[in-house]
Amino acid sequence: MTCSPKLGNLISRLDTPEAQRRLRAWMLTTSARPYLGRLCLEKLRNPRHHCSSNQCYSSASGRRTCDWAVLDHPEWWRGPQGEFIVTSHPYNDTNGQLETAHQVELGSLQTLFSCTVTVSTLSWYAPGLTMLVTLRGKENDTE
Repeated sequence: MTCSPKLGNLISRLDTPEAQRRLRAWMLTTSARPYLGRLCLEKLRNPRHHCSSNQCYSSASGRRTCDWAVLDHPEWWRGPQGEFIVTSHPYNDTNGQLETAHQVELGSLQTLFSCTVTVSTLSWYAPGLTMLVTLRGKENDTE
């Protein structure tokens, strides 16, 4: 796998070979690439969304990743059809599961932003201590 400079920086921050292996496997499976543009959850529902005011960045909008506890250690990606993808790595509860409050937040995010939500144990951020949460937005239609 050839790394872009942006990807190389992300991979170099991962502190274990297992974390690096998990990230590379996820990227190969999803064909996602890092996204470093403006971060607004509205892009999940509408890939053409452009933040034209500070409304997207107010805490009342719910469009900032930092407004949601389940979106811990978030990363933004673009999928092969132009869709936006957000990955996050919330810490497990004492039973190695996603906390109930985080599950509730994921339901709200799915409803608010019309995205697909998946949860797995294959987090590359502190493997074994965190879960991998993926929010996949709508494909970018070119009409």
